[in-house]
Amino acid sequence: MSGSNRANFFKCTKTRNKLAARNTPPPVSTMSKQTHENDQNTEENGNKTVFEEIWCMNATLRVVATDVTIKDTTKELKDAVEQIKGHLGEAEQSIALEEDAGDLENRRRRNSVQLVGLKEGREEPGRVIQYVKKIMSQGLGLSSGEFDIERAHLGLLYRARINP
Repeated sequence: MSGSNRANFFKCTKTRNKLAARNTPPPVSTMSKQTHENDQNTEENGNKTVFEEIWCMNATLRVVATDVTIKDTTKELKDAVEQIKGHLGEAEQSIALEEDAGDLENRRRRNSVQLVGLKEGREEPGRVIQYVKKIMSQGLGLSSGEFDIERAHLGLLYRARINP
């Protein structure tokens, strides 16, 4: 509730209290002229009070309408955030699937060679690729330009079977 609306709301409360006090019947007067003037003043004051009350009700309705609008907007924003979260989850899942597909495609393109039966420990530490190139060149009679080794490693599964 804004400051001016709050002030109007409290002003309306004071007006309602005044209206309730004025609705009490005036004391009976013996003078008819004074009674007539009082009736006119009461009628004018009553009209002012009624207009003030209508104005206060209007101010209260504006405050309520503002609150309803804010609540509706908040609900719409919450719904939009939930929808965006759903789309974000789907997008993240799609990205993860694309990355997995790319990784599988790269693995499929590899030409892997498995050499079984080589004695461990003959290669120098950290020079497994040079050791495999030497075996491929000497053992299979291939020149180093005919093949390319991207990586070489000892098979852990094979090593575990031999050395339990």
